[in-house]
Amino acid sequence: MGRTIAFEEGDNRVALPDDSGGSKEVNLTELKAPELLALCRKYGLSTGKRTSSECLSAIRTFSANPDGWSKPKKIAKNKPRSKLGSRTKSKESQSDPRYFKASTEKRNVDLDKWLEFVERAGESSADSASLIRDIQASSKNMDTALVELIKTKVASIASSSVFLATHSVPLTAGKVLVFNVTDIAVYPRVLMPQQPLSYLQEILRLWDDCITAWQAESCPLIRGTPVPAKYWKDIYSKGGHWKSSAVRTLWNKWKVCFLLDSILGESDDPKVLFDAMRPFDFNPENFYESHKNSSGSHLPTICNIMSALQEQRSQQNAAVIWKFDSEYGCDPGLLRDVLAYEKKGSHYCTTDSAVARRFRRRISMLG
Repeated sequence: MGRTIAFEEGDNRVALPDDSGGSKEVNLTELKAPELLALCRKYGLSTGKRTSSECLSAIRTFSANPDGWSKPKKIAKNKPRSKLGSRTKSKESQSDPRYFKASTEKRNVDLDKWLEFVERAGESSADSASLIRDIQASSKNMDTALVELIKTKVASIASSSVFLATHSVPLTAGKVLVFNVTDIAVYPRVLMPQQPLSYLQEILRLWDDCITAWQAESCPLIRGTPVPAKYWKDIYSKGGHWKSSAVRTLWNKWKVCFLLDSILGESDDPKVLFDAMRPFDFNPENFYESHKNSSGSHLPTICNIMSALQEQRSQQNAAVIWKFDSEYGCDPGLLRDVLAYEKKGSHYCTTDSAVARRFRRRISMLG
């Protein structure tokens, strides 16, 4: 509750304008300190340190001369905001093709911005492809000469080797997906559920078309072919310069789940979870039950399951190295020394996981 105000000398009943254009009488003695401050904000009155005495003085002065007051708009805060955040947001939005598509819906089109964007689009095939797809829909509100100018520029970009080059990615059952960058309309957007069991079910719907749980309608279409998530990084890296900062920025904006984050990074968590469910015949319920404790009192999260799988994998990797050294009577660490290598001054294949992975690959190649 607000504290009681000790009123100074002055009018305790004042007439203040209301939204209807009339006025209403307000008894200041009935108002608490927060109510006085709210009243000042309503009429846009400056209150300095926002003390009760200043509020009273401002309200009394205003009531004596309320002419010119109109229904208030949103009042800015006293403390000015830093402009850094707004500049950053503006810069990000202007690099997004959707910004330019929206800008054409305005009556006045900014010619310089459009031409600048078309120039930049030549450096990023993903932006160019988006522009090529959007130019027809955007042109209805643009000046005819500007439309022709942009179309000419876009045509020159589209005829470059970047757009003419085709890429191929082998899919399941001997299928091969052939495409170019203009076939990549948008990047896939996936919203992963928070509940662990639902999360595992979603991975089975997305990751691999070799199992019956996979759903084609949950995956993006490229040239009419639904593409499982296991191929996304390979396809979208060829179709949109995956490693370029502009495309990575757009991907990160659209990424809303840890599944896509894992596809971007070095660790392949979706594949780890998918492979871990293989011994359970891809039954997520049985797999999830296996990670509960003996009493069933603890329900594991996806992070708990991943930690357990990583620990299990670490033990298996260490066992591979130990078995090799012991069976062949080698000095400890020989396998690591044999498989490790140096490239551009950096040492690679030195951890247990890297050594074991490289060793398994060599063994599989031998037979």
